[in-house]
Amino acid sequence: MTLWRANLKTDHEENIDSRVFCIRNSIVGIGWQVIFDKETDITSDWYYKQAEEKYKINNGDKGWAKAFSAICYRMQINDLVWSRDLNGIYYLGRITGEWYYDTSNEASQADIVNVRACDWHEIGTVEKVPGRVSNSFRGGTIQAVNSLEVEAYSQYLYNLCLGRSFYSLNNISFSKIFDFVQPDDLEDIVAIYLQLNKDYLLTPSSSKRSTTKYEYVLIHKRTGREAVVQVKSNLQLNTDDYSMLESDIFLFTTSGDYSGSETDTIKMIDPHEIENFIFSNRT
Repeated sequence: MTLWRANLKTDHEENIDSRVFCIRNSIVGIGWQVIFDKETDITSDWYYKQAEEKYKINNGDKGWAKAFSAICYRMQINDLVWSRDLNGIYYLGRITGEWYYDTSNEASQADIVNVRACDWHEIGTVEKVPGRVSNSFRGGTIQAVNSLEVEAYSQYLYNLCLGRSFYSLNNISFSKIFDFVQPDDLEDIVAIYLQLNKDYLLTPSSSKRSTTKYEYVLIHKRTGREAVVQVKSNLQLNTDDYSMLESDIFLFTTSGDYSGSETDTIKMIDPHEIENFIFSNRT
């Protein structure tokens, strides 16, 4: 099984919400419409040739091929897919049918024409969604969510929605805690860690500043020395980018991917240290 994330945002007509169209009609889909007549047998090969001529050659559009490949060929029945609406409500669906091109006027108006049947279930707001899923919405139209832990958790959620065990979840280990943590929660966790384990005090107003180099400011409760913190998910952090700051600096990335060297003022936090802190302080 593959876990997917679908951005149901298309070039729909005014006053039509493509997201609502998909959820209400139990489908997941993308746009990139082509011209056809009623006698046309719209196969995947036929569509690909028409779309290639219209989008790749004429407009230089490369996104259509990646999205079409995902929804037509790579998606399989019983794969799970996440999406969300304009109100920030997240949905989890199971693919229940093969690809088809929807020729209806309604599909054309919503610009949802490359379609798979999908059994959607409302999950709720972002705090109920794994961070790896919510972060993935920054990407393209449709993409895989590559995390075995989040895949298993999504199967668990779908089973809860159905009220029965559609997916078998034997011997599942949820070891990658950072795949489930939202970015804001991750910043909070590191702040709490530094306060409890390193004797720093967070200055709340500093977290409201718009800065690119750090998330917030802390003050050591004995020495009074100021420290700043940078927190990232699955990105590399380079100590050289922070050498111009005069305060102490704590860097944390969930990937543990650091470049440069620690100094007397720049410290790199090991992800395992934060993992251990989380599980040692469940309350």
